[in-house]
Amino acid sequence: RNNATVIALHGKMKTNLIKIGINEQKIYIIPNYISGIFFKKITTTTKYTFGFIGRMVYEKGLDLLIEAFNDFNSLNPNSTLLLIGDGDMRKELEIKINNLELDDCVTIKDPVENTCVPYYLSQIGTFILPSRHEGLPNILLQAMASQLPIIVTDVGGVSEVITPNYNGLLICPNNLTSLSNSMIRLNADETLRSNISQNAAKTANHYTIDIITNQYLSLISRNIRSH
Repeated sequence: RNNATVIALHGKMKTNLIKIGINEQKIYIIPNYISGIFFKKITTTTKYTFGFIGRMVYEKGLDLLIEAFNDFNSLNPNSTLLLIGDGDMRKELEIKINNLELDDCVTIKDPVENTCVPYYLSQIGTFILPSRHEGLPNILLQAMASQLPIIVTDVGGVSEVITPNYNGLLICPNNLTSLSNSMIRLNADETLRSNISQNAAKTANHYTIDIITNQYLSLISRNIRSH
């Protein structure tokens, strides 16, 4: 086991592996790849001001997203929010939406097949991932490949992908004010939205299946030579 090669998806995962006793020299960082279907531009009308796709669990911070959207909606009454997914917090979120009288502007959809995700991303104006805990989420990379402006919390390996104000807005986790202000800021600044979208797509190009496959092949070749 001491000679085994270990793959970490991001730098913070590598740090955690070292803490539990894995030899640092045996750990290599290779992230997940983005499927090619997310790089194909879909021409459609933006239907939702903001959107989220993922599990509806506490760690994802959707309770804060709904509260932040409520603040945003009070200033922009025609705004809309799309939530796609399921989980043990779904019922609680539905009750919160109803209590805040947001039923007409917040839509919850059941989970969709991965092949359908690009279509729903194409209907979203800004993608938001307000997680309290993460690794390096695939949906973040997929939204970037889909050329969406991004608001995401600085958790897990996210800061290794997102450069603040360049390819996304990076905010503190569990901070309602920061989330609300970022939504207001990004919605009001079309130039910032456009720049973030373009730069997010450029960043996503580093995570194509060809690039990630070559990283694995290089690692395999290195291991073969060392033996």
